[in-house]
Amino acid sequence: MSAATLEKRRFVTIVLAIALGVGGCTAMLLGDGTRSAPTSKTTTTSDIALGRDVWQALADARLPERESLSVSVRNGVVTLSGRASSEAVRDQAGRIAGSVAGVRQVVNNIR
Repeated sequence: MSAATLEKRRFVTIVLAIALGVGGCTAMLLGDGTRSAPTSKTTTTSDIALGRDVWQALADARLPERESLSVSVRNGVVTLSGRASSEAVRDQAGRIAGSVAGVRQVVNNIR
């Protein structure tokens, strides 16, 4: 996948996440994440921002599989999904997500 395609995909994903947040979803969807009802507008805004921060941290780390990963957030709990080429990459993604300020817990469902 070219760099331009990845940037376009990231932009579309962020726009969709914001639209879903406004519509009442607390999850930032970057792939096949789940949706859930918000407890408040503050939670929605915080979770979307947190999801964006986690995604940016994964992108900054230049993980080889980052484009195939999904990040969803609910009440500060980050769920990672997708596929990784190795257990080391899976574990690295979990550590990176857990290092982001505001993350209360990481559920690492990367396979």
